[in-house]
Amino acid sequence: MQMLFDVNSLNRYVHCTMSNFHSNSSHSHPGNTPANLSPTPAANSPDVRVSSTIQKLFLSWFGLGYVPFMPGTVGSIGAIPLCWFLISYSTPLFRFVFAIGMTCLAILASAQDQKNSEVKDPQHIVIDEVVGMLWSTVLLGASLLSLCVAFGLFRLFDISKPFPARFFDRQSKLSPSSFYRGLCIVFDDVVAGLYVALIVQVAVLYHVLY
Repeated sequence: MQMLFDVNSLNRYVHCTMSNFHSNSSHSHPGNTPANLSPTPAANSPDVRVSSTIQKLFLSWFGLGYVPFMPGTVGSIGAIPLCWFLISYSTPLFRFVFAIGMTCLAILASAQDQKNSEVKDPQHIVIDEVVGMLWSTVLLGASLLSLCVAFGLFRLFDISKPFPARFFDRQSKLSPSSFYRGLCIVFDDVVAGLYVALIVQVAVLYHVLY
């Protein structure tokens, strides 16, 4: 009788333990998802799609980067209305701060694109040309002639790539770091824009431009 009692007690103990285990499992893993963890957003969720669309519009400057011929030149032309607005209605200090902000945004967006893409320095990215034009006109007066000269010089320097622009252009295609490639994509055009700003300022100083 003593042995039977012990066996029955053991069976009841095992039964209670297993019941508690299944009960806890059903509460802590509903739908195989822990209650205290938020589900990871799906890659094709609306928020992700909207964010990707905004990034593409920004990098391509509202789709101009997808023009099949000379996207860099087209992107630079697309920056002219913004540059004209800024030189007409803002101070050089504001344009300087604005150019820095746009440069930082362009670097981050370009680096994110390089992280998600196998194509290094793709042609559809023309936000770097927009940033280069902002730096080209950062000290410019409200003169349409000066703006046209700045545009022509910027295209010349963007193509010829004077030092250290060629270094950045090469690193944007060779660097293993996606962030560094994004930075170099933009800095290539920043250098060209700074050359233009310097030349235009000298021309204004000697009254060649106004």
